[in-house]
Amino acid sequence: MVAIESVNRIATRIAISPLSSWTADRGLVIVGSTFLTGCGWMLLIFGAVFLATLWRQRRHPPRCRRCAHQLVPDHDNQHDPVGETCPECGLQLRSRRDVRTSANSPLKQSIGLLICFLGASLCIGSAYGNSIIKLVLPRYKVESTYVFASSTVTIFSPRWSDDDFEGLVEVSIGGRTVYRSRMLHPSAGEFFLTPPTASLWIRSDTGGSGGYSTTYLFNPDADGAFLPIAVLENGSFQAGVWVQPDVTYRYWLTAGVASPVPVLRAHACQTGLRFLDPTAADAPSTEQLSALKSSIANTAVEDGFSRDLILAPTLRGFLDLVYAGRATDGWLFFRECYDLGLERLHKSGRAGDLPRSRTAFESMLLAHMGTSPYFGELIRRNRGSIAPPPER
Repeated sequence: MVAIESVNRIATRIAISPLSSWTADRGLVIVGSTFLTGCGWMLLIFGAVFLATLWRQRRHPPRCRRCAHQLVPDHDNQHDPVGETCPECGLQLRSRRDVRTSANSPLKQSIGLLICFLGASLCIGSAYGNSIIKLVLPRYKVESTYVFASSTVTIFSPRWSDDDFEGLVEVSIGGRTVYRSRMLHPSAGEFFLTPPTASLWIRSDTGGSGGYSTTYLFNPDADGAFLPIAVLENGSFQAGVWVQPDVTYRYWLTAGVASPVPVLRAHACQTGLRFLDPTAADAPSTEQLSALKSSIANTAVEDGFSRDLILAPTLRGFLDLVYAGRATDGWLFFRECYDLGLERLHKSGRAGDLPRSRTAFESMLLAHMGTSPYFGELIRRNRGSIAPPPER
């Protein structure tokens, strides 16, 4: 009844990923991207101004290298001032090095174009800054660390809030990593096997209103071995006891959270789960059953939600009694509820596709309980049978 996985199957779930303790977060990406954008625009503007200045200088006639005095009139483009004397400062213009001509050097033009190119690259690249920085920084950051006896469990979460990566769990014993696995919303804790042995559970919670999860049980060995025991579905440890909901009935006949989910209690053992015998506290009290029947009787069938409001308490009381080992009382409770509410639904035409007779409804309930993975446990609790009792 309980899903048990072998060592090989658990090993296939292990995925190794590079880790880092660097604490950079998404704020660094935002600040870095804004800074790159600002630098890009500054370089682009500076490069454009620099090139514009060079372009203007191309239109100027030759000038003195020392005082920048114009040596040739604007209308005389053929005059060569080399060999003359500057009339302003008296500099002997012995060579073209003493004359600042209108031609700009290719080096200056190349520098200006390079500055513009760098600025444009930064502006365009900043739009993809998040992706670039994500390639440099690690995907995960440490979320929490737990120490259980000889085992240290570290849980990592995705570093970037917009990433859809799964979380990561790492277990180390004596400084040596013995287990790494990716999983959704991971958590970890300690439990005690029967016979009492301190062991470790790691839980992957898939979320959603169905409450679906997978819990991996491990037994850390004193010699440093990390031995898998079992894999359990959808339950959780509460006060040292494993509480196992039966989600077979989730959204079966009713919509939303009104669907009842009965639970069983168990102890973890080397073979999976050892279910505990039900106690009086596991069954609804007389007062609780009376309250359920009263809510059914007071539900107006004209209401659009009347079907769910009648079915939910009917199934809740019935299933809780069956799971507590009181199947006969459960069927009697169901028959009372059928007379109080379900029959009124049929008469009002709001029963939908529900069976049209009580006998057919009981057969449907019995068949659906047979699909539960815990059907064998229900039979054991009810001393071999959960069949409806004969009509009185």
